[in-house]
Parts: sequence; structure tokens; C-alpha cells
Amino acid sequence: AFPAFGFLTGSFMRLIVFLFASFGDELRAISYVRFQEMKVLMLSLDRGMLDVDSRARARMRAYAAVLDELHIVIHTSATPNFPDRITDGTMTIYPTRTRYAFGYFTSAYRLGRRILRERSFDPSADCLTAQDAFPTGVVAWRLRCSTGIPLELQAHAPFFHSRFMRQSSF
Repeated sequence: AFPAFGFLTGSFMRLIVFLFASFGDELRAISYVRFQEMKVLMLSLDRGMLDVDSRARARMRAYAAVLDELHIVIHTSATPNFPDRITDGTMTIYPTRTRYAFGYFTSAYRLGRRILRERSFDPSADCLTAQDAFPTGVVAWRLRCSTGIPLELQAHAPFFHSRFMRQSSF
């Protein structure tokens, strides 16, 4: 039906449709859809997901409700002492607990590799997603290169907006 989008097949296309359908805070439009046997590994900087009552956590719970598994690696500092993982239904959050900010790259990559291996992620059915191009996108891209699992990279900045272009250094 859409020959121009022939390269978007399998799990990657399902994730794109899911993300477009879930734009905003409400997921009512896709609440009847279930992405059976689709696992997603998300890399994020949003520490709000660690708070049980936050809007970010509620949004992630809604995403997890339509996925088979949602694994989220979040950059956190070594203190306060976070647990190794936080499980909430089909969603599992993994704090990186890094001492230095630059250590995020190594710890998130190692954690991501471990999750992909332990949970048996399949390149034909599962996806990686990152909230930005840098730093989460760099880690996700390395994971994609080493595993072949499709990557969905989010861009939340208006890159082509005239004001953004004027303020950019390039």
C-alpha cells in the first residue's frame, strides 16, 4: 500500500506506528492495540520515571501495557543508592548508577548489552529507542551496530525551525 515505506518492515514499522499513535499524554486511541511479542529497549535521561507518581512513569506504564516488555536504561548518579532494577508490570527500569556523567556511555552500553542478551531480543521483532541523538542516541547506535536490532531515534528539538537554525553554531 505504501511502496515508499517498503524499508520500514516488521518491528520497526510497528514501533513507528505505535509512537505516532501515542503522541501526547493520552493513549486511548491505541489502547485496543497490543504489540504481542515485541520488546523495546529505551535509553533515556528522564529521571522522573523513577518517581512512582510522576507523569513520565505513568506514560511509560501505558507504553508497557501495549508491549510485551519495555526495558528502560536511565542515567542516574551513584547516589542516592538506587536498586539494580525497578519492575512495574511489564516495564523494568535500570538506573545506570554512574559516578561521573561521562561514565554514562560505558555503563549504559554494558547494561543495554546485558538486557538484550538476557531477554533474548530478536532483530526481526524487537526495537531500540533513544530520546535524543546525544548521549542516549550514541549508546543506542552502538548497540544497534553490535546487535542488528533496529533503532528508532527521537528528535524533540525543532532542528529546521528558523530560530533554532539561527542559534546553531553550524
